[in-house]
Amino acid sequence: WVKHALINADEVMVVAGPDLASLRNADNILRLLKSARPQIGEPMLTLSMVGVPKRPEIPMREFAESLGVEPAGVFAFDHSGKQLWNTIVGDKLNGWGSATSPVLSKDLVIVNASVESESLVALDKKTGREIWRAPGVQESWHAPVFVTAPDGKTEVVAAMIQKVLAFDPDTGAPLWRANTGINWY
Repeated sequence: WVKHALINADEVMVVAGPDLASLRNADNILRLLKSARPQIGEPMLTLSMVGVPKRPEIPMREFAESLGVEPAGVFAFDHSGKQLWNTIVGDKLNGWGSATSPVLSKDLVIVNASVESESLVALDKKTGREIWRAPGVQESWHAPVFVTAPDGKTEVVAAMIQKVLAFDPDTGAPLWRANTGINWY
């Protein structure tokens, strides 16, 4: 029944661990799908259980390249559920994954990619194309927030261990930083 479900699904995302056994299994599933449904788009790939201590793993990019697929990242869907785009915002993961909520600012989707690339990333909401990337966002586990400064301008703010950073939401330019001294927030 699993094979039947995979072959007849509208979209397929293969979830695998970053090890050799999972690479073999993912390869078998992808070969099955490509031969049984050549007219349907490529399956997507995401890795789980990454960064587990004392366990050897294959880096995400190498894992995906060996299978001939793009790893999954940020997805956009229309209201009917049709996928519009998928963009990669980095190639790092950790053991519990990454799942902060993206936020919208005008025509941008702003993503906290602290885990994936230690950055805040702005994507075009229609195409997923990267518009700007602000580095230095480390150990930040929440959606960025918008605040209105005293001068009336909007800032996008990200809190992280021991500091808070603010950026221009249109350009990603750093505006200010505050050291908090808080080791965990």
